[in-house]
Formats: sequence, C-alpha cells, structure tokens
Amino acid sequence: MTKEEKKKLCWSCDGRVPREAENCPYCGVYLSNTPYEGESAPTFDWDPPYKIPQDEEPISPEHPKPIAPPKPTKPISPVIPLAALISGSTFFLFSLILYFCSTEGTLTLKWDSHTWYVWLLLSFPLFGAGWYYLPSSPPSEPTSPSQ
Repeated sequence: MTKEEKKKLCWSCDGRVPREAENCPYCGVYLSNTPYEGESAPTFDWDPPYKIPQDEEPISPEHPKPIAPPKPTKPISPVIPLAALISGSTFFLFSLILYFCSTEGTLTLKWDSHTWYVWLLLSFPLFGAGWYYLPSSPPSEPTSPSQ
C-alpha cells in the first residue's frame, strides 16, 4: 500500500501541485508556502468588531410590483368645454335678468322685428372670431425627416 502524496492547489490555474513545489508545473506561477498548515494553525479567541445579522426578516422591496406608467388619455375635443361655457354663462345671465328685471314675477321682452338684419350682421363677426380663436387640434408627435 502506497501512501498518497499530499498536494496543494495552484491559485492561478487550479492545478494540483506537490506540496514541496515552489512553482506550478502547469502555469509557472510562484506558490508561496503558507506558514501555518494543518493543526498548528493559530486560533483567535476574540470576536470581530462586527456581527453578522441572523434570524432577521429579509428586507422586502418598497414596491413589490413594477409601477406601470399612466395610460395616455385622449385629449378632449374643445367643442364640449366651449359648449359648456357658453350654455353656463347664458343661463347665469338669464337668471340675473329674471331676478333684477322682472315685475311681479314676470319678465316680458319686446323686440322690434324691423332690426333683424342688425343682429344677423353682428353675429357673423362673432362667429368668425370664435372660430378663429378656437384652439386647433393637439400637436402631433414630431416626425424625423427622411434622409
């Protein structure tokens, strides 16, 4: 029965090298001899200045699920807000006229029908100004110029 030769591990190539060898036969790197091997290695009776946490709960992430970006909303057509503003302001003015200009709870309006064309001519510039200053469609995404 032959006794197996003790070997050490090369730190560079992980080859098994005889314990007495100073250089690795595979990669040629210098292997320093460790001064303490086996049972003659010194033991230390003091604890390190830090402690490894044990029996603690793992830290859970703040947001366990990824947060999805908000869904883009479709821009509201400017006609709906414009119609709401016009009808709201008309009803408000009508209620003020009813309150301040009524006699015994009745409001009677008399219009001269011979001036209808004045009101028609006055309505055209108002419609034109409203149409001109109405906001256009929302800006589209910029496109890259073709090269």
